[in-house]
Amino acid sequence: MEKRKGRSLNAIYSRPLPLTLSVDKFGQLPQITVHNPVSWVYLLYRVASIYFQTPPQKLEPKSNVEVVDVGTDVVFYVNDSQDMERLWRQGFFGKGTLSRSDPTWENRVQRRLNLHGAAGKDLSKEDVTNVRREDRKAFKALRSKSQEFETIARKRGLTSVEQNEWDTVKQEMETMKSSNSFRIQAGQNQEDSMRQEDMDLIDPVTNALRRNLESLQLQKVELFFLHFALDVVSIIRDSQQLSVNDVFGLCMRGSIVPHNKFLLDYAVYHHFRSMGWCVRSGIKFGCDMLLYKRGPPFMHAEYAILVIPNNGEEWTTWEDFMAIARVVSGVKKTLVLAYVDIPETLVFDHVMSISDSTERFRTLFQHYKVTEVIYKRWSPSRTRD
Repeated sequence: MEKRKGRSLNAIYSRPLPLTLSVDKFGQLPQITVHNPVSWVYLLYRVASIYFQTPPQKLEPKSNVEVVDVGTDVVFYVNDSQDMERLWRQGFFGKGTLSRSDPTWENRVQRRLNLHGAAGKDLSKEDVTNVRREDRKAFKALRSKSQEFETIARKRGLTSVEQNEWDTVKQEMETMKSSNSFRIQAGQNQEDSMRQEDMDLIDPVTNALRRNLESLQLQKVELFFLHFALDVVSIIRDSQQLSVNDVFGLCMRGSIVPHNKFLLDYAVYHHFRSMGWCVRSGIKFGCDMLLYKRGPPFMHAEYAILVIPNNGEEWTTWEDFMAIARVVSGVKKTLVLAYVDIPETLVFDHVMSISDSTERFRTLFQHYKVTEVIYKRWSPSRTRD
């Protein structure tokens, strides 16, 4: 079962980034035989045919990202279902606004209301969590009942009826321990009566959802990486497409200074993404980022990243730092301190004066150097001689 699940996940999340490479469309280059000139000719023919073709990535449509003003800040949303699925499955970008991580609200509602037989499909993370909670409640109730029988047996002994009931309870507990399936039968999770808000969501003619209420929210570093580094998204604000300069200004919130928090975070984000790590937000653990080897569906994050400006100034108190370290160690992750070297103001201003935007940002981020330091708490009980 686990092997089949692993193969299924490998097929779904086969691409680490939302890019279409030439090898994906044209296949691998043929092997050559050194002493066979025909194989050399065929190799040159394949290389030339690929070289003069339009790169497959240029033919792919870009995902549309909408800019929404929230007070003095902005938020970036992806509303198209196909774009949301593409960005999540190919790099794990963004977070569903109505979900824990990947946007599954539409599938959850279809399961709950059993639209088009969706109740028999695999569970989402939220559904699995709910099922596990109910299983834990039922198991605790059985364990409490078993403990009552054990107490009675120590005091006065059990009758034959009580002994049979105790054996039944212990058998049910063993069955629950060995059970590892979270597939609910069709209609099991469906409510007895449909709520009024559910009626507003469903089209009475087609018996389908009128629209998907969920969006994929992107972090600023994710958006700029997708736009500047990969060029796979198109940012729209008030029906106008934004350039890289416009997006950079929105992310910087008008404060164009070398120690801006966005610049430090993006330098670290780009650094780890270029090394093949899957980088996600670490706000729920009090840090800046989390590093996954492959992604959330495969395993938990191994490292928690804390971005620190390497400018000699105090960036936080030791009390806050120790609190973060305790939280990270409590969830069995390794804390990594990412020190970022910040360029001088004169160098920064000179780079920002470059007219070509691509060359400007490429040169700018080359001046931000990232150094990683692994932090571990010293435990006397674990380091005795």
